[in-house]
Amino acid sequence: MISQNARGDEELAQVWATRLQQWGVGGLLPFAVDILRPFGFLGAQALHLLAPVLTTFSSPAAIDRLASLLESPESLDRLSDAIASGAAGSEDQEML
Repeated sequence: MISQNARGDEELAQVWATRLQQWGVGGLLPFAVDILRPFGFLGAQALHLLAPVLTTFSSPAAIDRLASLLESPESLDRLSDAIASGAAGSEDQEML
């Protein structure tokens, strides 16, 4: 059974994977997530530090959710999987 928190992380990972695919950087991201994985915690802390400025562009809840995504290795795995499955889906679409 998937916990509520894991389900929320999965949904958040899918949302970010879709956004990153739309921005055209989805092909590089599986590698970037793997390479930058040890720095995820630092990135999350940077988000918390910059939250007062970032709330100009996004809601505080969205910033907290992104920071929690970066802090958790399991969430980063979900993000990497979502990006990879999105990339595979877009390649299938291009072939049709």
